[in-house]
Amino acid sequence: MRMKKLYSLMAMAVLTVMGSHAADLKFWIGDTEIENGKTITYSTLTSDDLGGLYEIKMAPELFVSSDEATSVTIIAACTSGQDIQMCAGGQCSSGKTVTKTASVNANEKLPLIFDWIDYVEDLSAPVPAVTTNFTATAGSVTRKFTLVMDPAASSLKLVETTNTVTYGREGLSFDVASPSTLSLYSITGTQVLSQRVDGQGTVNTHSLRPGVYIYALRGARNVTGKILVK
Repeated sequence: MRMKKLYSLMAMAVLTVMGSHAADLKFWIGDTEIENGKTITYSTLTSDDLGGLYEIKMAPELFVSSDEATSVTIIAACTSGQDIQMCAGGQCSSGKTVTKTASVNANEKLPLIFDWIDYVEDLSAPVPAVTTNFTATAGSVTRKFTLVMDPAASSLKLVETTNTVTYGREGLSFDVASPSTLSLYSITGTQVLSQRVDGQGTVNTHSLRPGVYIYALRGARNVTGKILVK
Protein backbone atom coordinates (compact mmCIF):
# COMPACT_ATOMS: atom_id res chain seq x y z
CA MET A 1 0.00 0.00 0.00
CA ARG A 2 2.85 2.31 0.90
CA MET A 3 4.67 1.46 -2.35
CA LYS A 4 1.54 2.20 -4.37
CA LYS A 5 1.20 5.56 -2.63
CA LEU A 6 4.88 6.30 -3.25
CA TYR A 7 4.54 5.54 -6.96
CA SER A 8 1.50 7.80 -7.12
CA LEU A 9 3.44 10.64 -5.50
CA MET A 10 6.34 10.14 -7.86
CA ALA A 11 4.01 10.20 -10.89
CA MET A 12 2.41 13.39 -9.64
CA ALA A 13 5.84 14.94 -9.20
CA VAL A 14 6.84 14.03 -12.75
CA LEU A 15 3.61 15.47 -14.15
CA THR A 16 4.12 18.64 -12.12
CA VAL A 17 7.64 19.08 -13.48
CA MET A 18 6.43 18.42 -17.03
CA GLY A 19 3.53 20.83 -16.63
CA SER A 20 5.79 23.53 -15.21
CA HIS A 21 7.91 23.73 -18.36
CA ALA A 22 7.14 26.87 -20.34
CA ALA A 23 8.20 28.06 -23.75
CA ASP A 24 11.39 30.11 -23.84
CA LEU A 25 10.37 33.18 -25.85
CA LYS A 26 12.89 35.49 -27.50
CA PHE A 27 12.72 38.68 -29.52
CA TRP A 28 15.25 39.33 -32.30
CA ILE A 29 16.34 42.23 -34.50
CA GLY A 30 17.98 40.61 -37.49
CA ASP A 31 20.26 37.90 -36.09
CA THR A 32 20.74 39.66 -32.75
CA GLU A 33 18.72 38.54 -29.73
CA ILE A 34 17.04 41.37 -27.82
CA GLU A 35 17.49 41.20 -24.07
CA ASN A 36 14.22 41.05 -22.13
CA GLY A 37 13.13 44.51 -21.00
CA LYS A 38 15.79 46.30 -23.07
CA THR A 39 15.32 49.49 -25.12
CA ILE A 40 16.89 49.41 -28.59
CA THR A 41 17.26 52.11 -31.25
CA TYR A 42 16.76 51.68 -34.99
CA SER A 43 17.77 54.48 -37.34
CA THR A 44 17.46 53.46 -41.00
CA LEU A 45 15.00 55.58 -42.97
CA THR A 46 14.18 54.79 -46.60
CA SER A 47 12.24 56.87 -49.10
CA ASP A 48 10.55 56.16 -52.41
CA ASP A 49 9.64 58.82 -54.94
CA LEU A 50 6.04 58.18 -55.99
CA GLY A 51 5.92 61.14 -58.37
CA GLY A 52 5.11 64.31 -56.45
CA LEU A 53 4.82 62.39 -53.19
CA TYR A 54 7.42 60.53 -51.15
CA GLU A 55 6.84 57.40 -49.12
CA ILE A 56 9.12 57.37 -46.08
CA LYS A 57 9.50 54.18 -44.08
CA MET A 58 11.24 52.67 -41.07
CA ALA A 59 11.06 48.87 -41.08
CA PRO A 60 13.44 46.94 -38.78
CA GLU A 61 13.70 43.15 -39.20
CA LEU A 62 11.97 41.97 -36.02
CA PHE A 63 11.29 38.35 -35.06
CA VAL A 64 9.96 36.29 -32.16
CA SER A 65 10.98 32.70 -31.45
CA SER A 66 10.31 29.86 -29.03
CA ASP A 67 12.16 26.67 -28.10
CA GLU A 68 8.94 24.70 -28.60
CA ALA A 69 5.94 24.88 -30.92
CA THR A 70 3.41 27.18 -29.32
CA SER A 71 0.88 29.95 -29.88
CA VAL A 72 2.24 33.43 -29.18
CA THR A 73 0.34 36.68 -28.77
CA ILE A 74 2.35 39.75 -29.76
CA ILE A 75 1.26 43.27 -28.82
CA ALA A 76 2.91 46.35 -30.35
CA ALA A 77 1.82 49.58 -28.65
CA CYS A 78 3.12 52.89 -30.05
CA THR A 79 3.57 55.27 -27.11
CA SER A 80 4.63 58.25 -29.26
CA GLY A 81 1.23 58.52 -30.97
CA GLN A 82 1.89 57.32 -34.54
CA ASP A 83 0.09 54.56 -36.41
CA ILE A 84 2.22 51.43 -36.87
CA GLN A 85 1.73 48.20 -38.81
CA MET A 86 2.45 44.56 -37.99
CA CYS A 87 1.76 41.43 -40.04
CA ALA A 88 2.89 38.58 -37.74
CA GLY A 89 1.38 35.27 -38.76
CA GLY A 90 -0.86 36.52 -41.57
CA GLN A 91 -2.94 39.54 -42.46
CA CYS A 92 -1.51 42.94 -41.55
CA SER A 93 -3.10 45.23 -38.98
CA SER A 94 -2.38 48.89 -38.29
CA GLY A 95 -3.13 51.43 -35.58
CA LYS A 96 -1.53 52.86 -32.46
CA THR A 97 -1.79 49.40 -30.84
CA VAL A 98 -1.67 46.18 -32.84
CA THR A 99 -2.27 42.69 -31.44
CA LYS A 100 -1.49 39.51 -33.39
CA THR A 101 -1.68 35.85 -32.36
CA ALA A 102 0.39 33.39 -34.37
CA SER A 103 1.79 29.86 -34.23
CA VAL A 104 5.55 29.61 -33.80
CA ASN A 105 7.50 26.50 -34.76
CA ALA A 106 10.13 25.22 -32.35
CA ASN A 107 13.47 27.03 -32.74
CA GLU A 108 12.28 29.00 -35.78
CA LYS A 109 12.03 32.78 -35.93
CA LEU A 110 8.62 34.20 -36.86
CA PRO A 111 8.89 37.49 -38.80
CA LEU A 112 6.81 40.27 -37.25
CA ILE A 113 6.94 42.33 -40.49
CA PHE A 114 6.69 45.58 -38.54
CA ASP A 115 6.96 49.11 -39.95
CA TRP A 116 6.04 52.77 -39.74
CA ILE A 117 5.13 54.52 -43.01
CA ASP A 118 4.27 58.12 -43.86
CA TYR A 119 3.77 60.12 -47.04
CA VAL A 120 5.21 63.62 -47.51
CA GLU A 121 5.48 66.11 -50.35
CA ASP A 122 8.86 67.42 -49.18
CA LEU A 123 11.68 65.32 -47.73
CA SER A 124 12.86 68.35 -45.74
CA ALA A 125 9.91 67.82 -43.40
CA PRO A 126 11.04 66.55 -39.97
CA VAL A 127 10.70 62.82 -39.35
CA PRO A 128 9.41 61.85 -35.88
CA ALA A 129 10.98 59.39 -33.49
CA VAL A 130 8.55 56.46 -33.19
CA THR A 131 8.57 54.59 -29.87
CA THR A 132 6.84 51.20 -29.56
CA ASN A 133 6.54 48.76 -26.67
CA PHE A 134 6.49 45.07 -27.67
CA THR A 135 5.10 42.23 -25.55
CA ALA A 136 5.06 38.53 -26.45
CA THR A 137 3.09 36.05 -24.33
CA ALA A 138 2.87 32.25 -24.52
CA GLY A 139 1.14 30.60 -21.59
CA SER A 140 2.72 31.97 -18.41
CA VAL A 141 5.79 33.38 -20.17
CA THR A 142 6.01 37.04 -21.18
CA ARG A 143 8.86 38.87 -22.89
CA LYS A 144 9.08 42.63 -23.48
CA PHE A 145 11.25 45.26 -25.12
CA THR A 146 10.99 48.86 -26.34
CA LEU A 147 11.90 49.96 -29.86
CA VAL A 148 12.81 53.57 -30.64
CA MET A 149 12.89 54.24 -34.39
CA ASP A 150 14.79 57.51 -34.71
CA PRO A 151 16.38 58.53 -38.04
CA ALA A 152 18.34 61.26 -36.24
CA ALA A 153 20.41 58.49 -34.62
CA SER A 154 21.52 57.10 -37.98
CA SER A 155 24.95 55.52 -38.09
CA LEU A 156 25.01 55.45 -41.89
CA LYS A 157 27.41 57.80 -43.66
CA LEU A 158 25.01 58.14 -46.55
CA VAL A 159 21.33 57.44 -46.12
CA GLU A 160 20.36 58.25 -49.68
CA THR A 161 22.28 59.25 -52.78
CA THR A 162 21.46 60.29 -56.35
CA ASN A 163 23.24 60.65 -59.69
CA THR A 164 23.59 64.42 -59.31
CA VAL A 165 24.46 64.90 -55.62
CA THR A 166 26.75 62.71 -53.54
CA TYR A 167 28.20 63.08 -50.07
CA GLY A 168 31.79 62.41 -49.06
CA ARG A 169 34.60 63.66 -46.85
CA GLU A 170 34.92 66.93 -48.75
CA GLY A 171 31.20 67.72 -48.58
CA LEU A 172 28.30 67.66 -51.03
CA SER A 173 29.52 67.05 -54.57
CA PHE A 174 27.19 68.09 -57.40
CA ASP A 175 26.99 67.57 -61.15
CA VAL A 176 24.24 69.67 -62.72
CA ALA A 177 23.58 70.66 -66.32
CA SER A 178 22.09 74.08 -65.53
CA PRO A 179 22.20 76.68 -62.74
CA SER A 180 20.50 75.36 -59.60
CA THR A 181 20.20 76.04 -55.87
CA LEU A 182 21.62 73.52 -53.43
CA SER A 183 20.18 73.83 -49.92
CA LEU A 184 20.81 71.86 -46.75
CA TYR A 185 18.39 71.50 -43.82
CA SER A 186 18.63 70.11 -40.32
CA ILE A 187 16.38 67.17 -39.42
CA THR A 188 13.99 69.69 -37.81
CA GLY A 189 13.63 71.61 -41.09
CA THR A 190 15.96 74.57 -40.36
CA GLN A 191 17.95 75.70 -43.37
CA VAL A 192 21.69 75.67 -42.58
CA LEU A 193 23.13 76.25 -46.06
CA SER A 194 22.03 77.54 -49.46
CA GLN A 195 24.26 78.04 -52.50
CA ARG A 196 23.86 78.58 -56.22
CA VAL A 197 25.63 75.85 -58.17
CA ASP A 198 26.35 75.05 -61.82
CA GLY A 199 28.40 72.36 -63.56
CA GLN A 200 30.54 70.26 -61.23
CA GLY A 201 31.87 71.11 -57.79
CA THR A 202 31.68 70.54 -54.05
CA VAL A 203 29.98 72.45 -51.25
CA ASN A 204 32.00 72.33 -48.01
CA THR A 205 30.11 70.90 -45.00
CA HIS A 206 32.99 70.85 -42.49
CA SER A 207 31.46 73.63 -40.36
CA LEU A 208 28.26 71.67 -39.72
CA ARG A 209 27.56 70.01 -36.40
CA PRO A 210 27.33 66.18 -36.45
CA GLY A 211 23.85 64.92 -37.30
CA VAL A 212 21.43 64.02 -40.08
CA TYR A 213 20.76 66.65 -42.74
CA ILE A 214 18.46 66.85 -45.74
CA TYR A 215 19.70 68.31 -49.03
CA ALA A 216 17.52 69.73 -51.78
CA LEU A 217 18.73 70.59 -55.30
CA ARG A 218 16.31 72.91 -57.09
CA GLY A 219 16.69 73.56 -60.80
CA ALA A 220 15.89 71.85 -64.06
CA ARG A 221 15.79 68.64 -62.07
CA ASN A 222 14.80 68.61 -58.38
CA VAL A 223 16.73 66.17 -56.20
CA THR A 224 16.49 65.48 -52.47
CA GLY A 225 18.29 63.13 -50.10
CA LYS A 226 19.76 62.68 -46.64
CA ILE A 227 23.29 62.60 -45.27
CA LEU A 228 24.94 62.03 -41.90
CA VAL A 229 27.67 64.44 -40.88
CA LYS A 230 30.08 62.98 -38.31
